[in-house]
Formats: sequence, structure tokens, C-alpha cells
Amino acid sequence: MYNKCMSIDKMLSEKLYNPSKAVRFEALKNLVKRNKMNTSSLLRKFLLFEKDKELIFYARKSLDILSKNLRKKITPFDITDHEFIQALYSNDNAAKIDTMQKIIKLRKKKYLPYLIEKTKTEDDIFVIATLVKAIGYLGSEENIDLLCEFLKSPDGRVRANTVEALAVIGGEKVLPVVLPMLEDKHPRVKITTANYLISNSDDINIDNIIEKYSRSNSLPEKAAVIFLIDKIRAPRYANVLMLLSKDKNKVIAKDAQSALKKISKIQDTAENIDEFAMLEKLSVDRQPDPLTPDSRPKSHDTFFSLVEKLFDSRNPDDIKKTILKLERLGDTRAIEKLNVLESNSKVVNYFKKRAIDKLSNIEQHITTCPNCGFQIRKEKNEA
Repeated sequence: MYNKCMSIDKMLSEKLYNPSKAVRFEALKNLVKRNKMNTSSLLRKFLLFEKDKELIFYARKSLDILSKNLRKKITPFDITDHEFIQALYSNDNAAKIDTMQKIIKLRKKKYLPYLIEKTKTEDDIFVIATLVKAIGYLGSEENIDLLCEFLKSPDGRVRANTVEALAVIGGEKVLPVVLPMLEDKHPRVKITTANYLISNSDDINIDNIIEKYSRSNSLPEKAAVIFLIDKIRAPRYANVLMLLSKDKNKVIAKDAQSALKKISKIQDTAENIDEFAMLEKLSVDRQPDPLTPDSRPKSHDTFFSLVEKLFDSRNPDDIKKTILKLERLGDTRAIEKLNVLESNSKVVNYFKKRAIDKLSNIEQHITTCPNCGFQIRKEKNEA
């Protein structure tokens, strides 16, 4: 049985280099469907030689999906020094990438010198792309010059990840370095750059970029615009996603539908919440029916966990989301924490000011216990 599986894999890998596009496409589909241990490795090799844009797009998309599925299986437990060194200096590129994804999640800054050293000897493009991303999440302004060298990489994925890494580091030095990347010929680089500039520059006309890419005949450009809208979560671009959800390419249509669903949920976010109606509901004693189980999803976010996230994160998108959660929570103790929060991002500062204003408004109508934070609505004559 084992020999039979090996022969099938060998036959499919050989078909990947067949002169016929139809044969290569069929081999790609079968490889992804089988999803064996060496599938990711074969897809990466295929991307180095393939010239057809549609097949490249399909292979990259498949690789991303397989990587996401693999990352879901990785437990976020600690990683030992031995495991890290063994993976980083092995010949298994998939193990290198998975290990670096893990230390990004765990914020293992002590491994930063090893990552920097590895950039000098690594030759696999996918590993280099993950390396620069990890340096951005674990590094500081001292690493900006090193990362700038990778903006010259011939590979679009490496350049895009470098822009993301620089955006995470932030600061005055980053904007002039990232700005020229808006003219990059690779759509993913343009979109990643645009996503950063939305928060840090008034000169960018994002509407023109989204309009141009959404009507493009290029699959990577359509995929890039869906990626951007999904990132910035702006409901005003719902019509663009509706257009792309009817695209003849099934992958594009499915991604657009998924992003559209996320945007449709934004109607229930802090933007439209009536804080006083919410407080009114909280002040009413209700006796839940013990026979009716609560089917609503449980939230693990508390005031203290959100405050911790607020000051631990360096990503403006994550900080914005945390501010929105604090705003929805309605705990007026957040005012003090938000007042000391400093950020270079205009978007973060906008949502910070809005949250402070809303919570200050709530504060005038409630009494808060200084010990436990329990809030009681004041009577009308007390307010």
C-alpha cells in the first residue's frame, strides 16, 4: 500500500511539469486533494518554475489553505530552544515556517538574533518571507535598515511581508520607506502598502485602488483587493465584494462572499450601540430559565484581559479592535487606560477619542464601584 501511494505521488509530481496546462492543472488538483506530507513541498517547487498566472494563483491559494489547516493543528504551547534551533537549521522548509509562525504567536523575542543571522544564509523564498515577517513582529526600529534590504527582493511575497513587518514596527522612519511600494507591480505588495498607508497618510486615494483592482482581469489583483477590504473592514466597499462574489472564478467568488459576511456583522458593532439601552438591560434583574441552555457564544474577553491586549499589541489593527471591544464592554475604568495609550496611527487615535467620549458620556449616568467595577445606573435626579 505504501509503495502504491509513493508511486501515485511520483506520477503526480512528474505531471506538474507536463507541457500541457490541462495536465498540470489536473495534477495540481489531485495533489491538493490527497494532501500528503510532501504536498506543500511539491507546490513550492512548482511555483519556482511555473509561468502560467492562473496555475500560479491556484497553487499559491492551495498552499495558503494547506498552511492554515496545518497551523490550526499547532498548539500554542511553549517551544524549547532545542526544538527551535533544530527546526531553523534543518533542511525541512515546512518545519522552519511552522516554527517561526509559532514564535511569532508566542512573541519569543530572544530568538530574534538567530532569525537575523538566518536571513544571510537562507535561500528558500517562502522561508525568507516568513523570516522577515517574524523579524517585524519581534524586532524594533533597530531592524528597519535590515528589513529595507528585502524590499528589493525579486519575489512579491517577500516584499509584501517586508512591508507588513515594517508596518508592525511603525515609527517616523517607516512611512517614507513604505510609501514608494505603492507603485510596486505586484498586487499583494500594493495592497499591503495601501493597508498601512490608510492609517498613516492622508495622501492615498484608496477608492481608486479598490475600484481599479476589483475590475481587473488578473486573479491575483482581485484576490488582493478582497484581502484589503477584509483587513480594513469598511462596509462602504460591500458593493465591490458583491460584484466579486459573482466572479466566474469560484475561489474569488467564495473569498468575496466570506469577506462580505464579516462586513455585514459590523452593523452590530459599537458604531450603532445605544449605551443607555444596554445599561438599562444590565440593571434589570432577570431569572434565566434553567431548562433552556444558553446557545450564545461565550466571550473570554474581560476588562483586564482587554487592557493587557491594548498595551501588548503593536499592530494598529489589533489595537483598534481592542478599543472597540472596550467601548462595547462599557466599563468606564477604560477611560483612564485609554488616556495614557499612545499611538502614531491616526485610525487608532480616532477610535481612542471616540471610545473616551462615549465612555465619558456613560460615566455621567452611572455609579461605579471602585473595587469590583460594578456599575449602577443613577436615578434621573442624581444624573
